[in-house]
Amino acid sequence: MSSKFPRAVVFGPMRMEGMNLKCLATEQGVLQVMSYINSVYKDNSVGRMMKISLDAAQVEAGVSYDLLEYPTTVLPYLTECWITSLRSFLAKNDITLETDIRYGKATHML
Repeated sequence: MSSKFPRAVVFGPMRMEGMNLKCLATEQGVLQVMSYINSVYKDNSVGRMMKISLDAAQVEAGVSYDLLEYPTTVLPYLTECWITSLRSFLAKNDITLETDIRYGKATHML
């Protein structure tokens, strides 16, 4: 499918003659947020690894605020990883994810 093809037709509902395709970038971002919240709440091994990754990114960023609570702040020196991908999605969609940094528990999403 050409990039010039009208996006309204690609993502539009079938009842309006659209193709009803999903935006894969949005699907990926939503699943990243869900994975993060579910894993951190359950405190399983994946959640602990995500917390370690977030802590490492926090140290690398060298900032005192939570990286997921303020995702719109541009940090170009931060190494590309799962956390930076999650931050990009959060920033693009004006979402913040508040996390208790001391314990790694996701508290709520705005």
